[in-house]
Amino acid sequence: MAKLDGIKVVNENTVEYNGFVYALVTDGGRVNDLIQCFEDDDWLIRGEFYHVYEVDGDGDMIFNEEEEEEDCRFRDSDSSKWKVFRKSHAIINDKLTDAEGVVKIELPDGTKLEGTPSDLEKITRSMQKMQKEQQGQVGQATTVEMPDEAVEVESESNPVLERLQVGDYAKVIKEDSHSGKVGDIVKIFTDDETSQPFKCEDLQGNELRCPWFREYELVKATNEEILKAKQTLLKEGDFARIISNETTTEEFGSHEFEVGNVLKLHEFDSEDNTFETRYLNGYTPDAEWVHRKDLEPLTKEEAEHIAREAEEEKKAKAEREEKEAVRLKWAAIGREVGEINDGDVVRVIDKDNTRLNVGDIGVVAESYDYVKEREDKQEDSVAFRVNTSNCEYVNWLDVANVELIVPVEQRFDTVG
Repeated sequence: MAKLDGIKVVNENTVEYNGFVYALVTDGGRVNDLIQCFEDDDWLIRGEFYHVYEVDGDGDMIFNEEEEEEDCRFRDSDSSKWKVFRKSHAIINDKLTDAEGVVKIELPDGTKLEGTPSDLEKITRSMQKMQKEQQGQVGQATTVEMPDEAVEVESESNPVLERLQVGDYAKVIKEDSHSGKVGDIVKIFTDDETSQPFKCEDLQGNELRCPWFREYELVKATNEEILKAKQTLLKEGDFARIISNETTTEEFGSHEFEVGNVLKLHEFDSEDNTFETRYLNGYTPDAEWVHRKDLEPLTKEEAEHIAREAEEEKKAKAEREEKEAVRLKWAAIGREVGEINDGDVVRVIDKDNTRLNVGDIGVVAESYDYVKEREDKQEDSVAFRVNTSNCEYVNWLDVANVELIVPVEQRFDTVG
């Protein structure tokens, strides 16, 4: 039997498949259990799930009826190479319609509600709103009355708390099967609209170890909460943007930057919660210390862009310095870069289509402005013969083909 498709791993102890929730068990395998493979085999895939269709008298699971060798069909459920998951209950589908009549639901705190799906949705949304108000995230409190005999549904004119969406930042308000902690700020990147719909990552873009959340475990984070969480992640070596001068001024005196300036964080002072900063060109500011609260981290894309620009500028600077060093070297003998004259001693570094050899040393003769004879050459191109003891014909080269060894002015044999 091939691996099962459509498995949703909720966490390390729970999976969902074909409309049902399966929980991890350790009491051996049973018919219709799911097993997860953690061994290497030619026909098994590590980490994938398979269906148990029979258990033999020894308690070994039989799950691969298409194979004929017994060692491929039987597996000991107590082995560390397998995890066994057993059907627990049906997945609750929250997307009911009023056409289904009156339904009953039970909230996570044990509260039981009865009514049409649309009424119940409004009530639960309102309760979520009240919960958010109690946490100080909503300015004015709203009361939802719930008498013993009936439930008063929120009127259409009252605001309804919007459902979280992909891309939203959310605050964890309840711990459960996910790996988040209460107060953590996470970002939603998947919504599959099941009973546990939200798959989340941390503020650095890393998927959580157990990333799936139910709706009531999250509330939308405020801008202040998001900023504070991001500021906490700032560290030495990061790029950051100035957003204020307020806290720095109150604590230590004003820094010298304008709002929007981007800096590099050079050193951190944990006692003052401040960063010593540098300009992007590496220069040290006169008032370089900035409080963490006056900074915000750049996005991953912004930081990568600045890093690329810095690397490109570093390379460009090295090229400029190299060119300047070459210019100064030629200037020391009173010539422009690449200026070759008759009588110069040169070494061949590219023989081109000549009878010369790379490494030959010869004397330049008959140099002239080659562009007058050859229109396909650049205007600053110069051609000349390089005469050696073995070659005085088919020996025309350009400046790029040779390197200067001794300028004619410094040849001892030409002095006097």
